[in-house]
Amino acid sequence: MNQESLENRIQKLEQQVEAERRKNGLLKRFKFKLSWKYASVIVLGVGIVIAGVFLLSRLYAHATDPVPARISSAVSFPIYLPESPKLPAGFKLETGSFSARDNAVIYDVLGPHSVKLVFTLQKQPSAADIQSFYSTRMPLSIPVSTSVGTAEIGSLLNEQVASLPIINGPWVLVTAPLNFNQSNLKQILQAMTKPQ
Repeated sequence: MNQESLENRIQKLEQQVEAERRKNGLLKRFKFKLSWKYASVIVLGVGIVIAGVFLLSRLYAHATDPVPARISSAVSFPIYLPESPKLPAGFKLETGSFSARDNAVIYDVLGPHSVKLVFTLQKQPSAADIQSFYSTRMPLSIPVSTSVGTAEIGSLLNEQVASLPIINGPWVLVTAPLNFNQSNLKQILQAMTKPQ
């Protein structure tokens, strides 16, 4: 073999190696681009699933919310309700009783023997105004601790009245018959919870 033919073979081998490198580089770039396409599709699919679960959970929450949307939108505060499982036996929220006017919400909780408790929620006044209410309207009251604030139970105009200024929430007033079982009233107040 002569020198020239050897150099030609080396040059051809170098060209083949270079062509192979280019081919491998293109394949790697193609695989890289292809993997990004798959990753994008997977990420998009996961995003759609998450969005669907979120929307369904919101729809389910609205479907199970006993407070009608027209009532919730009529006031500027969250509407607190007693949790049904925590109510005394035989008591239940009357879901058809909700009304709203003058930035206040009213609803009923019904109990055995046609007992009716009326809940009124309104924007909470100042602490001084609430103290004035207690001293002038309910001078004889007992405190009740709840998870959402401290309530006071007293009487006013031949009815039992419970006042619950909810921490960072509305002021809840509950009226019940004068002879209503005070243990049940305490339990109902302690069942009050923030809406979902």
